Amino acid sequence: MAHKPGHGRSGALTKSFRSSVKKQRAKIASGKAYASRSQKDITTGARRAVTKKLGLVGVSYGAAGQKFATDTFASKLKGKDQKFYGHEASKTINEYLVGVGQAKRTGGGGYLLSSSGWKAKYGSYTPGQIQTPEAMGSGNPRGALTSTPISKKMLQSQNKFLGITTALLSLGVPGVGGTAMRGMAAQNLVDAAQPQKAYDQYEKKFSAKQTGKPFTSTRNIMGVLGLQHQKKTLGQ
Repeated sequence: MAHKPGHGRSGALTKSFRSSVKKQRAKIASGKAYASRSQKDITTGARRAVTKKLGLVGVSYGAAGQKFATDTFASKLKGKDQKFYGHEASKTINEYLVGVGQAKRTGGGGYLLSSSGWKAKYGSYTPGQIQTPEAMGSGNPRGALTSTPISKKMLQSQNKFLGITTALLSLGVPGVGGTAMRGMAAQNLVDAAQPQKAYDQYEKKFSAKQTGKPFTSTRNIMGVLGLQHQKKTLGQ
């Protein structure tokens, strides 16, 4: 006996499929799930998720007629310092990756990222090797976290930590190696003491890396102390 369209086992499967599609579309519309995307699309989506979730805003401020200072802050981060948003940015990316099937929650606030998820977050993934995540705000355009700029306070805190840590480690390194480490430590500490100038330089470097352009640094320990002007070109 012939079955009418929409009836029997075939009709049930069709209804089930349509129902699943409808539910998935609803989840995508509400932000609880995401459509299948390419590696580039996943990275772009994760980066946009951070900007939207935290309300990242670049600001300029200064008296009329004077050079404007710049900074970045998380306008939607309530009840916390809006200038420190590294943890929230990382978590937002992880949750986005869970939604696109490129990460899993492991419990206790942890996440297990797939190779594609890791690459989308940090910009690179080398199969068969221990992965070293690139720092947030480094400017690498291939990663969502590396493409999320840090704030002036975050940069200053980073420079203080690196300056003190490198200086202490240099004490155990003899010869030229120790001297070089002390030079790097001094540079970090000078940048920490001059946060706005250091951040202006950071923004230029970040923008250059995002667009694949070379970056020329004019800040070095001799130059900032007024002893020498020497340019160092990065990103070539």
